[in-house]
Amino acid sequence: MKIQTQAVLNELKIDNQNILLDEEQPIYLEFSAIDTGGGFKDPMLDFSVSVSSIEGQNHRGGEIMIMLADPNGNGDEINLSYKGEITVAENEINGRITEDELPKEMIRFVFKLFN
Repeated sequence: MKIQTQAVLNELKIDNQNILLDEEQPIYLEFSAIDTGGGFKDPMLDFSVSVSSIEGQNHRGGEIMIMLADPNGNGDEINLSYKGEITVAENEINGRITEDELPKEMIRFVFKLFN
């Protein structure tokens, strides 16, 4: 199964450095997993965000902290901090959060966005 959606990125830190965001900065999310009927096997969440304050530097790995909000304005928010691979290149940040770092709260948040 695959779910593609987006949220509002309220805060972003990479290796404890705040990244300047535009107002209502969108972040694109893609959740994928094998649906076993009673849960998910091998869940992962890919994300992508364009950020004008990041110049064309390449960066792999590091600690990232993101705070997301529901773009529908219902007040749902979630914070996530993990250490994993990210790619920063040409004003775009891409990353993948795998099963080990992906909390169930984040999966629920993505499902609520999708519905």
